[in-house]
Amino acid sequence: MNEPKLRFKADDGNQFPDWEEKKLGDITEKVVRKDANSNADVRMISQGNGFILQSDKYSRENAGQSLKKYTLLKRDEFAYNHGASKVKPYGVCYRLCESDEARVPYVYHTFKLIDGDSGFWNYSLNTSCMDRQLKKKVSSGARMDGLLNIGYDAYMSVDIHVPSLPEQQKIAEFLSTIDTVIEKQKETVSAWEERKKGAMQKLFSQEVRFKADDGSDFPEWEEKKIDDVATCFAGATPSTKIPEYWEEGTIQWMSSGEVNNGQIHDTEKRISQLGFDKCSTKMVKPNSVVMALAGQGKTRGMVAITRVPLCTNQSLCAIETNDDICDDYLYQYLQTQYNNLRLISSGDGTRGGLNLKLVGGYVVIVPCLAEQQKIADCLSSLDEVIEKQKATLAAWEELKKGLLQQMFV
Repeated sequence: MNEPKLRFKADDGNQFPDWEEKKLGDITEKVVRKDANSNADVRMISQGNGFILQSDKYSRENAGQSLKKYTLLKRDEFAYNHGASKVKPYGVCYRLCESDEARVPYVYHTFKLIDGDSGFWNYSLNTSCMDRQLKKKVSSGARMDGLLNIGYDAYMSVDIHVPSLPEQQKIAEFLSTIDTVIEKQKETVSAWEERKKGAMQKLFSQEVRFKADDGSDFPEWEEKKIDDVATCFAGATPSTKIPEYWEEGTIQWMSSGEVNNGQIHDTEKRISQLGFDKCSTKMVKPNSVVMALAGQGKTRGMVAITRVPLCTNQSLCAIETNDDICDDYLYQYLQTQYNNLRLISSGDGTRGGLNLKLVGGYVVIVPCLAEQQKIADCLSSLDEVIEKQKATLAAWEELKKGLLQQMFV
């Protein structure tokens, strides 16, 4: 049997026993507990976030009559959500540690340990080793309800490697320490993002105003349409059926989902000169604002700023400013207009799309250029801090990923 590359030693310095190979069903017992009268929280599994309150995702509990069928899970018991996602294509399994009890969807495979450390198995059951096995057990594609065709018995038949209980505990304690650092770093990122939101609120409401370098007041702000201070245009997508439009491409091509990156220094895809010539996309200058006209989920109305020359797809509007407005000021201001932009693009704010006319006619408040630059510099400095904190977070997450690969087989 393969051994992990990274092993702990016992407190006396001796090696722990070899890991044993078993089936998941050998160390677990199915949980089928129901309680129609329970007042326990209604929870669901969120990929990467464990158990969350169903009301946090849907703004209310949406189980309805099916709530009577929900499984009542107790602390340190497990649920496997066999729903496929981009992040976890073979589902995800978590132990309940957020509350003493929770009602969870009856479609989950729920079970408890007969023997072992629940913290260790919370890590072990979500490794790439498990994904490789589950990939082989998927009998066909996802069902109409989005769930993978992995039944309870099939899930319980996966091979697992079982260390001694003391080694399980050491591994769980070590990884839990890493998770604590990661969670604290996430809190740091969130705190800086909240500071920036507060600064934006005060600056754009004019509760706080900068003064000129000589101490005098800046002029009053004006209202202008985006069309008055910029040129708006959309991009296009070369045919994906023609490989020559994409192969060995050198021209950066941005899709609407990439607005989530904020500042665009690179794009996921590139197109060839031939692909560029054969479609109606246009080059966008560096330091131009781009806005998502359409997109899945929360994308519509989001903005980013380009830092390199690129072209875009048809779901993005490039906003190239004239000399009356600072690019970075417009980028920062439009971030505060997200909800309004979504509302003007649809009756209920949930569906629909923006277009060039709506974007061009949108009214923005415009200080003089000198005050714009001061506002942009202030908020950009906060962005730099946030990006550094995010980089630290990413480094810790990458470290954990590497450790998981070395500590499990």
